[in-house]
Amino acid sequence: MKDINATVIVNLDKSEDELFNSFRKQTRTGIRKAMKSGLTVEESNNWEEAYEVYKNTRDRNNIKIRSLEYLKSKTDKLFVCKKDGKVIAINLIWFLDLYDKNVPRTMTNSFLKEYAEYRPNELLYWHVFKYYRNLGYKKFDLGGWAIKSRENLDQVNKFKESFGEVVYFERDYPLLQAVGRKMVRNFGFFWNLNKAIKRKSDKDLFKENVDIYKSQEAVVHYATQMKMKEVEKDLIKKYFYGNVLDLGCGCGRTTKYISDQGFDVIGVDIVEDMIKKAREMFPNIKFETGDACSLNHEDDKFDIVFFSFNGLDYIYPESKRIMAVKEVARVLKKDGYFIYSSHNPLSLFFKFRPGLLWRSAKTGKIFSKYKPEKNINFGLLHTYFATPKNQIKLIESNTGLKFIEQVPNSAKELHPHYVFRKSKSL
Repeated sequence: MKDINATVIVNLDKSEDELFNSFRKQTRTGIRKAMKSGLTVEESNNWEEAYEVYKNTRDRNNIKIRSLEYLKSKTDKLFVCKKDGKVIAINLIWFLDLYDKNVPRTMTNSFLKEYAEYRPNELLYWHVFKYYRNLGYKKFDLGGWAIKSRENLDQVNKFKESFGEVVYFERDYPLLQAVGRKMVRNFGFFWNLNKAIKRKSDKDLFKENVDIYKSQEAVVHYATQMKMKEVEKDLIKKYFYGNVLDLGCGCGRTTKYISDQGFDVIGVDIVEDMIKKAREMFPNIKFETGDACSLNHEDDKFDIVFFSFNGLDYIYPESKRIMAVKEVARVLKKDGYFIYSSHNPLSLFFKFRPGLLWRSAKTGKIFSKYKPEKNINFGLLHTYFATPKNQIKLIESNTGLKFIEQVPNSAKELHPHYVFRKSKSL
């Protein structure tokens, strides 16, 4: 379903003097003031200091703070503005497939409020524009423009307009996301709900998920759940060979079956008590306590990496999920397979779940990829939902692994399995 977007585009296809003179008068004045005040701008790798400025701005505006790992993974360039050697403002640039994936775009601009009078933001953008202009880019995307601005977004809009021209365009979205965007844009209630979704959270949702699985009830439960699913057996028969890494193995359900089929397998789980139980039950199989986001194994070691029972979906936030799949790609041998299962939101169109909808609304997660999925035995798990298209995009764009198939290939399936292969060139 299509929905409207807007951003501000700066035309870089002109001389430096023409570019400067295309800005509004107050913007040009701000740039000159910043230079006279001794402010400097440079490309930087000092992420720690930049991240403090980023957090300061998000705290000030009560906006959710992204992890440092997420920002690093998405950023093309980091620019910082300094006064007397101190970083007082930052601009992160990325390439996003929204307006045009080949046009550099601001991901976030942050600054220390006590230095606002020196106009660091104007100077930052001026240097960023010159940098990408000198690289041959014809346009720069200022990272969005609020079509129906509320609160401080009106000021943000005006600031961006002082550099360039507002451009409207349409993009395709999943139906629910498109409807959600329209509701947020047009109705105050949903605007406030969306603010709640994006608000700063003090909770470590990944830790909450892990703590649920650390409970003795969970350990006892999974120690008695050893039955394999038919789709798992079929995938093992079709793809498995050589040595196998079984991630999120719990108490060894899948690890035991894989071993029984004659494969050399190592089971890894983040919950130490589950690994202890697995070793107790299956002393002849190798098990390790480990974090999928930081695997204790060398590059190109395994022929198969298996992440069953939607274990990848409980890694929060998405930046950590990306870290995990990058680790998978690292330890996977060339021509090896990565196979995992995950939650599919398209299935909700075929089986309506009012409970999930209500919990999502109550927790401000209606439009979030992470939903409060109810585990009958242990409580709520913050669970990742993504369409097959987005699953494939995330894996291929971050790891270079190539999609092979989805099993079963049906929009109705809540927990489909995905198969990817590592090419010889990686």
